[in-house]
Amino acid sequence: MEEDYQKKFREMRSGLSSNDAKILASTLQEVKKSGTSALIPDLIGLLRRTNKKEVKSQILEILNNLKTQASAKELAKAIRTNKQKTLLSYLVAACWKNGLDYSDFIDEFIDVFVQYDYLIALDAFTVIENSTRDLSKDSLEERINKLKDRLSEMDDHKKVLTRELIHMLRKKTEEDQFE
Repeated sequence: MEEDYQKKFREMRSGLSSNDAKILASTLQEVKKSGTSALIPDLIGLLRRTNKKEVKSQILEILNNLKTQASAKELAKAIRTNKQKTLLSYLVAACWKNGLDYSDFIDEFIDVFVQYDYLIALDAFTVIENSTRDLSKDSLEERINKLKDRLSEMDDHKKVLTRELIHMLRKKTEEDQFE
């Protein structure tokens, strides 16, 4: 059984690097069904190097609809290592669209929030907002201070968004007191 899985995995991996459009399309459909997080680096590599709109669209659909929590770790790793703005934008947006829990990677999203433009920051804001329910008051305070310390680096639009994020995190620390 494990041998069959490994064989199928190798076939899908090979298919994702194929130059044959039919093989690639078929493989993307298979990846969509299998949902394995182990193929996320391959999907991101393909997303980075393809110019075909349909292929990009299929990959983004897969990333936007991931359902296994192991996928969150793979996407967070990809965000940490891929700094190309367009690719990063796709990856951060996929994180809030797929609705997985990114609380273990909150600092990566705060860094993205601070370092990139308003639109990417807005996507990171949404991921942060959705991933803080299990963080302790001390952990939230630490993130609030980190954001406050970085305010001077931002333009006026991002400062407004940052203040809103700080307000949202502060509100969560206050909610924790009453639970």
